[in-house]
Amino acid sequence: MKVTDAELTERAKALSPDFATRIVSYKGEIAQVKSATTDSVYTVRIHRLSDTELDVTCNCPARKLCHHVVEYYALRKGISPEMGAILDGDKSADEVAEAKEPAPEPLTGRQMIASAIEQLVDGIGVLVNERMKKGGGY
Repeated sequence: MKVTDAELTERAKALSPDFATRIVSYKGEIAQVKSATTDSVYTVRIHRLSDTELDVTCNCPARKLCHHVVEYYALRKGISPEMGAILDGDKSADEVAEAKEPAPEPLTGRQMIASAIEQLVDGIGVLVNERMKKGGGY
């Protein structure tokens, strides 16, 4: 999905003050971001296309720009949601990102597949529960 810096910065202003605690690990364009409502961890990628445009992806079930992408962007840019201001304006995004502990080893292909299967099963469970609540069965 293509987005602009301005769009992500504006969305970052609405994040909760503790958003950075959900970023499990990151290195360069890739981050592992924990869901705010479940124990799921999603893989976020933010790739710069131009001075103002970014290509972002997240493997969460959202079909639009998700908060996982916004949280990682805010961390990389040093954006404070309380003030909507850039905290480390004199530092590059990489310097801000490197200020946190080094990221653990990236997930292996098998770990990514296992995570995707787990998310799929969780999604199916949610659908089945909703259908059962409505009394429709399978």
